[in-house]
Amino acid sequence: MTQLLEHRWTDLMAKLERPANAARCYRQLCEHYNEPARHYHNLHHVAACFDLLEWYPAVIEHPLALKLAIWLHDVIYDTARNDNEQQSAAWADECMQTMGLDRALIQTVQDLILATDHRKVYSKGDPALLQDIDLGILGREASNYRAYRQAIRLEYQQYTDAEYRAGRKHVLESFLHRPRIYQTEYFYDLFENTARENMLAELQCIQDNKE
Repeated sequence: MTQLLEHRWTDLMAKLERPANAARCYRQLCEHYNEPARHYHNLHHVAACFDLLEWYPAVIEHPLALKLAIWLHDVIYDTARNDNEQQSAAWADECMQTMGLDRALIQTVQDLILATDHRKVYSKGDPALLQDIDLGILGREASNYRAYRQAIRLEYQQYTDAEYRAGRKHVLESFLHRPRIYQTEYFYDLFENTARENMLAELQCIQDNKE
């Protein structure tokens, strides 16, 4: 995985005409994603997002910006905070400025990163695609979803079981109450039904105090 991610970064930087400080930014973002408290929001998640991007068959509006946003959207992740996306966007801004990237590109990347807080649902374009990719794990087979659940619980291990169940129940219900979880037709067809089945099963476990 590490070699493939390095190749993805090198290829992206080549398309951006090999900006200055790209290697330093890559080292720094890897340090963040490799923090020991990260059990899900790590480089494996980044790699999974890129895998889903490769599956997507339709037109992408700003492919370079979208790829940068995948790299940077969880660079800051602290389960004690509720502004990780804003902090990640700020970190991304500084990183991309040191690389001398175009201001318009930087702003597009920041906007995409902010979309991954999922507080606002985007119905089309790159923000909708990135949101769907970020939520891809919800619609995977039961074994993958179970591993995801366990990893998320480890990231929130500072909370008691009762506290975690209450917070997790709120998150699950907020997604299940949406008319649709995935906004692009491709990922809706691929993941919607399975995602709802997975989350309903987890919600039942929480209500039964089994997890």
